Amino acid sequence: MNASSESAFALDDSPSLLFNQSLEKGLAVLRAFSAARRTMTLADVAAATDITKSSAQRMVFTLEKLGYL
Repeated sequence: MNASSESAFALDDSPSLLFNQSLEKGLAVLRAFSAARRTMTLADVAAATDITKSSAQRMVFTLEKLGYL
């Protein structure tokens, strides 16, 4: 999440107190899926989003329960 993580920082390179990293991870998981990539393993999700497999599992579980996946 290198490119999107840059938006978490203000011009002085300090993290913004308003930035929600969990939301960033969840949105990265959603973006990882596409018409060409409709199914992935947790390892695939983790690799595609640069998050740990345990984070990927929590994000996928939550997004699935909420009807986003």
